[in-house]
Parts: sequence; structure tokens; C-alpha cells
Amino acid sequence: MTTTTKLRPADLAALRAEIEDFNTAYADCLDDGDLADWKSFFTEDCIYKVLPRENYELKLPLAVIFAEGHGGLTDRIVGVTKTTVYRKRYLRHYITNTRIRSVDGDSVRAEANYQVLETLPEEYTKILNAGRYIDHFIRRGGTLKLKERLCVYDSEMVPATIVYPL
Repeated sequence: MTTTTKLRPADLAALRAEIEDFNTAYADCLDDGDLADWKSFFTEDCIYKVLPRENYELKLPLAVIFAEGHGGLTDRIVGVTKTTVYRKRYLRHYITNTRIRSVDGDSVRAEANYQVLETLPEEYTKILNAGRYIDHFIRRGGTLKLKERLCVYDSEMVPATIVYPL
């Protein structure tokens, strides 16, 4: 871990727990289908991307989903809730192994593994997507907000059914 501001082990553990609580609330928001609240997890000038590991490692800009700022997030929400036609489905997000990469004042860089399961009522549950979140958090008013969330998925293939944010 690289830290510009050195944290005591107890402070580091508290920060990790805070990020885990954040990710639990984030997962609850998406799993419950309450997309209107999704953008509240982000700063106004955020970046949200879903991209394959290969593109991330080669620093290629192509992303399956790209949203810039609250306007981009709102566009994704409207696309999912008002214009996209798809079969009913249920999602479950599992976010684990939170790692603090750096802390510099109110800026925190962290990573966590994620797995999203998808269930269509008449089918068996399947893994929709798995990978890692590469996050840049900013503390605003005592609360962590995502300045950037990269959802870097491990597969070279992505199902056409990714309509919801990861």
C-alpha cells in the first residue's frame, strides 16, 4: 500500500470498514433496483466505466459502459428504467477483499473484488460478471463519494444482458 498520509493500523481498519459499508449500501441500492439513488454514491464530476481487463491493462479507452458526471449516470438510469426493453431479472452483488491502495488527505484509492449474479425467474442463477472495482473516493462533508469507479471485468467476453450498472 502506498500512502502519502501515514495511517495508524486502527485508522486503516476503520477506513476499510467504512469502504466496505459503502460498498454494501451500493450493492443494496443496485440489488433492490433503486437506480434513482445510484448516482448519490458519486461526486457530480465522476467517471464510471465498465471495461475488460485487457483494455485496462493495455490502457485502451474502450469501455462497455461509460458515464461521465451525474448527467451520464442519469442517462444510464433513464436508459435502464424507461427505454431499454429486457426480461425481468434479479441481481445480487458480492463485493469482497477491500484493499486500500493510497490515502492522501480526503482522497482514497481502493480496490475490491466483485461478482454479480443474475437470476431470471424461469432460469437458474448465473454469474453475470466478475472482476474488480478500482476506485477513487473523495471525502465530501464527512462522507465518502466515488470520484471514479472502474469495473474491470476478467472475461474477454461480456454478456449482452449487462443493462444495469455493476
